[in-house]
Amino acid sequence: MTATAQASSDDVARYAAAFAGATWPLTRSRLRRIAEELGWTLRSDRPKGMMFRSGLPLGFDRVSCLVADDDVDQVTIDLTDEATAATSARIARELTAAVETELGAPTGVRNAPRSSHWDLPGDGRIAIQNLGPVVVLDILSPRYSGIERAEERYGLDTDEVPDDV
Repeated sequence: MTATAQASSDDVARYAAAFAGATWPLTRSRLRRIAEELGWTLRSDRPKGMMFRSGLPLGFDRVSCLVADDDVDQVTIDLTDEATAATSARIARELTAAVETELGAPTGVRNAPRSSHWDLPGDGRIAIQNLGPVVVLDILSPRYSGIERAEERYGLDTDEVPDDV
């Protein structure tokens, strides 16, 4: 059995530090500068999103970015190839510890999907999420992190699918 390909703790700590220092709103041009500093390669730049290749030793080293009104709302960085649930849980714990070296203890934990998150001074949020077969690092704008905070305040189960969908 081969080991699951994953980002190193150093890479994840570097990503967390780069985005923890970002100011919001994060424009496309500032995201491009951060991406360049991190060694990412631009693959696609469209009105509603951008895609980069991270250069991590993964089968699919994707960084996807959601954009609205020319400001970045979410950056999702794939940190692993697909793995078993147990392996993903182990890797998520390891990479959470890497972010803790940069940002301290997580501000909170969610169970669906399993994640640890850090609220940032500018109201953004960084999270390590264990999505089951993969682990990702999410960077959320104040707009998107505000939605998550409202869900938490109202005790909404983020894993629940509404009946009318």
